[in-house]
Amino acid sequence: MSVAAEANQEARKWACITVHPSLPSRAVQLAGARAWAGCSSADASQIYVDDVSEVGRTTRWEGKLPKRETLMADLAAQPGSRNQVYFRSPLCVGFTEKHAADTLARIFANDALVFVQSEAVLYRRGDDLTDLLDAVAREAKAATQRRYRASNKQE
Repeated sequence: MSVAAEANQEARKWACITVHPSLPSRAVQLAGARAWAGCSSADASQIYVDDVSEVGRTTRWEGKLPKRETLMADLAAQPGSRNQVYFRSPLCVGFTEKHAADTLARIFANDALVFVQSEAVLYRRGDDLTDLLDAVAREAKAATQRRYRASNKQE
C-alpha cells in the first residue's frame, strides 16, 4: 500500500472478547473495549464474542472459537496497517503461548495491529513478542493455580 493510500485508509477497530473462567469477565472485557475504542456504545466497534466457559481443558482451540474465526475472515477481507484488534489481557490473546503466537501471526498477516489493554501495548508485525508470550505463560500458570486452589477448598 502506498504512503498516500495508507494515510487515507480508514482505521478500523475490532475487539476480540473470550468468555472463560480463566479470563477477565465479559463485562470487564466489553467495558475495556469501549474505553479503548473511545465510545460509549458497543455498536461503535466490531465486537466478536466467543463463550468457551464450558469447554474443558484442551490445547486444541481450532473450531472452538467461531467468532474469532469470523474476525480473522473480516480482517482478511479488509486488511490495512491502521486496523487494530483489542484484547483485554495476554491470556485473552491465547490460552497457551502457541495459541497466542498463532492468533498474532494470523492478525499480523493482514497488517493489523494488536492492542493488549492490561499491558498498555500496541504490537505490529515484526515486533519482539517475547514479553507478551511470557505474560501468556504466566497468566496461564496463575489461572491453573487458581483453579487448583478453588478445587481444594471445595473438598
